[in-house]
Amino acid sequence: MNHTKPLLIIGIDPGTTAAYALLDINENVVKISSSKELNLSAMISEVTFSGFPILVGTDKKNIPNFVNEFATKIGARIINPAEDLLVDEKKKIIHERDKDLYCENDHERDALASALFAYKKVRQLIAKIKHNLSEIDKNELLEDVCKLVILQEGLPIKVAVDILLKPDDEDVALIRKEIESNKLSKNEIKLYENMKLFEAENELLRNFVRKLRLENQQQKKEFDYILSKIKQQVADKKQVVQLQQKENVIVQKENLLRQKDDAMKSLAEENKRLLSFIKKAEHYKIIKKLNDLSRDYDIKKNQIELKEKDILFVGDGSVYSEKNYKEINQLVKIIITRNPNRLMKEFFLVVSPDNLQMQDFGEFMLVERKELDKNVDKKELLAKVIGEYKQSRGG
Repeated sequence: MNHTKPLLIIGIDPGTTAAYALLDINENVVKISSSKELNLSAMISEVTFSGFPILVGTDKKNIPNFVNEFATKIGARIINPAEDLLVDEKKKIIHERDKDLYCENDHERDALASALFAYKKVRQLIAKIKHNLSEIDKNELLEDVCKLVILQEGLPIKVAVDILLKPDDEDVALIRKEIESNKLSKNEIKLYENMKLFEAENELLRNFVRKLRLENQQQKKEFDYILSKIKQQVADKKQVVQLQQKENVIVQKENLLRQKDDAMKSLAEENKRLLSFIKKAEHYKIIKKLNDLSRDYDIKKNQIELKEKDILFVGDGSVYSEKNYKEINQLVKIIITRNPNRLMKEFFLVVSPDNLQMQDFGEFMLVERKELDKNVDKKELLAKVIGEYKQSRGG
């Protein structure tokens, strides 16, 4: 995945006189230009001639259509501020990075400030990538890793390195396929990281078990040697005690060895289960999980990040907060639980888990999509949605 052209971070100032500023991943200015003739097609042509854009910055809170169309056509991420950048803020950004002399007009200055603002958002990430690659002596992968990690927001650096260094690995191929189809989710990234962690732990356990076996063999030799000597001599109480102590040590180590073997088998089974899920992920629905819709929701609501059309599994449907029901009902229409209360049935479509084959992954549950669809009463769900809509419209 070597690039013949550098990766670029671009700032755009659209308008009658359009301008753009290009930075490389070391924050060096590659090019700044402005013109009344600079339409979308011309800008894309000029920018892609200079390099491969991965980030597009704007100084506006509301992303201009020109910037959005540019980023969409070249496949780059957009970075925009929470509020429009003021003139003084843009001058400060440029001055702080010692780039005051690069601009010939206000349009180019706005474009450069937008590019520097976007770069600032990934500066620490790029520094971390450089450090990690330096530790494994793979500095030549810098641009490839930056491209993967910046474009695929949330992708860990180690996973990106695996994608580049282990192209034939079956698990890596699955992750790469999901990235290429724009279907990679945070849950799948977490599952892959957990799986690799289990593999590392398995290897450590194997090494430890091998070491224990060698020690056990040595202890056995010593035991056999002592036993042979004792058989040749008259029984001596002191020697018998020592022999018993040695035998007890061997028994303890054998028990420890069995425990480690059991732990390794358990980790291998978990590893196999995670891999099986990744391979069949498209057939499963990930269900976010809560113990109840009262205190447990208050604690975890920022962590689980409920989104529209999410489905919830609730361990105890009898514990509730009406305030939380109203808040959750803006996004969630379906809840899976065994003991729903009256209010829950009014706010949501409730499905019993007794009719579903579910797998518990701790922070979330898995259920086959087809099986879930069979158990969701589409008419009842539609009726609830229409009822809520009419209620919100005043009857």
